[in-house]
Amino acid sequence: MLNQENESDSEESSDEEEMDCNEGFDALWPDPLSLKTTNDLAEYFEKQYRAGGEFQHPDYEDDKNGSLWTWKHKPTGIKVWKDAIDLTKGHGGEVYFHYTSELAFRNITHPAKEAVEVWASLRTSGPNANAWWGKGIYTVPFPPDQWKDREQLLDNNFRNMMKRDSKDPERGPKYVEREYPKRAAFCVPIIINAINAFDVSKRPTPEMEQEGKKPGTNLADKLLNEPNMPTRWCVVLRVSGDGASKVQNACGRLETVLRQRAGATDGLDAKGRLGNVLHQRGLLEEAFKIHDKLLEMCQTQFGPEHPDTLTSMSNLALVLNDMGKLKEAAELHRTALEVRAKIFGRDHPATVISMNNLANVLKHMGNVKEAAELHRTALEVFEKILGREHPNTLASMNNLANVLEDMGKLKEAEKLHRTALEVQKRYLAPDHPATVISMNNLAFVLRGMGKLKEAAELHRTALEVQEKKLGPKHPSTLTSKNNLAFALHDMAKLKEAAELGPRVS
Repeated sequence: MLNQENESDSEESSDEEEMDCNEGFDALWPDPLSLKTTNDLAEYFEKQYRAGGEFQHPDYEDDKNGSLWTWKHKPTGIKVWKDAIDLTKGHGGEVYFHYTSELAFRNITHPAKEAVEVWASLRTSGPNANAWWGKGIYTVPFPPDQWKDREQLLDNNFRNMMKRDSKDPERGPKYVEREYPKRAAFCVPIIINAINAFDVSKRPTPEMEQEGKKPGTNLADKLLNEPNMPTRWCVVLRVSGDGASKVQNACGRLETVLRQRAGATDGLDAKGRLGNVLHQRGLLEEAFKIHDKLLEMCQTQFGPEHPDTLTSMSNLALVLNDMGKLKEAAELHRTALEVRAKIFGRDHPATVISMNNLANVLKHMGNVKEAAELHRTALEVFEKILGREHPNTLASMNNLANVLEDMGKLKEAEKLHRTALEVQKRYLAPDHPATVISMNNLAFVLRGMGKLKEAAELHRTALEVQEKKLGPKHPSTLTSKNNLAFALHDMAKLKEAAELGPRVS
């Protein structure tokens, strides 16, 4: 299945120098080569992933939600990223596995994310983050298929926390059964040099050494492995120097690996994956060439109504949209929507993705009425099949609210943005990046309604969160500072607005 992007409106891509769009393009379709295949996930990432090899295992299947680019481990339901965060210099290293929630996974693995955002998502530090073994990325040595079952993994990662919450009168066993599996629903492979991997049962982290803790004893004097209890594993990954710069290098290596893989096989998946990553990184001309050729190949090999053809059509349309070719993008999205509705039905997730894609283009074209109708339908379907707290539902809610704001229906837009913010505070955290985006979205609507005091409070909260998590010079922090300055200016608090620095119109 070719990879497909998220149906939400595109984020701004990071600034990167574009390469010659023709350089190496034809090499993506070489003669078929004999590729190495393994059924060992650790061996795959350590020895074959960067060389263009393949992973095949009867217990893993391609995830039906292609936007996540994962394999699904059928016995446990855990989804494993098909790529890796590579913290080496591009060769060698050991692989470890970081288990996390879906929302954290999406934030960690999004190719367009700033390096500092990726690092903040991965790194565990501070008492509120339960960093009982020191600062770093908390991982284990085993992929999903090497655990006896999902319960063993959860016990390994959350034994003490699950015991605590199970006895909590406000939470209890049902809370543990419902919530904890979500915290290990996704798996991110991380490749790192052995010197930077601390198996805390054998080798203390710098913080453990500083506190005089022996291997296996954490900073709170609790044992990793207590007598007469099942064995547990914890490997803390550290990188020397600036962690964000290391992840930035990893982001660059991801593109290098994807180019290498796409040129080493005649399969469509690797090429589609490269095309989407190039698109998300703003290399639009090269992404267009890849997706245009992939669509032609899919139409020839599979026919106009095959799922891979429709996915390729949607990917090409998304690139055209970002290139400003809105009419061509709308035509492709409308075709994909009509075919998917005919084959799968109006309530199928793939059909709803096409609804959102088409609606986003129509909004940019000024056809806000049809865009609002499509987004409203998409939201209703996602709430029904995925639930209100799912990222796709929240994205649809945000998309509809933004269109309604453009239509001047501020009261209805305010209600949707408030709902999205409440859900994200409850199911994510008050300082989660998605929550901060919702704060700013609601604040913009409130400013349009003249509710300046509440708008300024939301912008101020968003700024405080981003200064703490991303630093004062991060682009998102500066944008929030700018937003607050505008809100204060609207309130005639000119001195306070000026103290925030020059505003950008």
